[in-house]
Amino acid sequence: MNSTNCQILLIEDSESDAILLADMLSAVTEFPHVIEHAPTVGEAREIMGKFAPDVILLDLNLPDSQGLDTYSVIRQAAATVPIIILTGNDDREMLASAMQSGADNYLIKGRADGGRVATAIMSSIIAKSRKAP
Repeated sequence: MNSTNCQILLIEDSESDAILLADMLSAVTEFPHVIEHAPTVGEAREIMGKFAPDVILLDLNLPDSQGLDTYSVIRQAAATVPIIILTGNDDREMLASAMQSGADNYLIKGRADGGRVATAIMSSIIAKSRKAP
């Protein structure tokens, strides 16, 4: 994690979900953070060219990519960055596939609060740092 701020890239096409998540994270006191928001995979890749995220929060269903393909594209673009799947779909089989493919955690929209999001972020970053050479 950056020594001053945890840099979070939120890839989410729903403006209302992005605002809700930012509001939840505004109450997090465990770590200071900065959020960059991208509504599409294409915009996320552009942002990653100038913003080095410590963690990515990723909606799998975007205008330019759907399902596990979304995860695969972002994983290729950010091979060492923890990725937490955000989904409104409680499809356990799909979530298990994402985790087997390397996703670091997942959150179901509408069931997570700021504390749960903060815990997922911190645990994913710590776990990824332990795996780093």
